[in-house]
Amino acid sequence: MGDTEDMERYSYLIRTGPGRNEYVVATIRKYYGELLINVKKDPNGGENCLIITAVTEIPTEAIERIGEVETVNRFSAGTQ
Repeated sequence: MGDTEDMERYSYLIRTGPGRNEYVVATIRKYYGELLINVKKDPNGGENCLIITAVTEIPTEAIERIGEVETVNRFSAGTQ
């Protein structure tokens, strides 16, 4: 693969059902693992919020179809 300095990134804020972060993370990794840069809890969003960052766009509708996902918001992550 080429130089990662100018790689575009796509980030999503995901709110899950109570106590369902692990299920949502496992499902996202199963289907989109090769596209992910990072998956972490949102330090400012409370216990049920995740931030995922990917190398390509993942349709928000696909993330919303995962059981236990309540909301998905894409936000600009810029370039790495």
